[in-house]
Amino acid sequence: TEHRAMQRIEDELKQKADGIAGARRAYERTITSAEERALYETFARHWADYVRETDIVLDLSRKGRTEDAQDHLT
Repeated sequence: TEHRAMQRIEDELKQKADGIAGARRAYERTITSAEERALYETFARHWADYVRETDIVLDLSRKGRTEDAQDHLT
């Protein structure tokens, strides 16, 4: 069903997000310069924005508001 397909997609997204979180933790330990730290912090802010927007789109989709979800992406 459509609900099961959506759940599989959300499970896959969570699995990938968990992998990225682990990679980020490992990478953070290797940062040695202020310049690299600043670049990483810029990435972290952009990543947080992406995650926030993805959560909004997923929530709209769960509510059956597919068109709103698509509009939010543009």
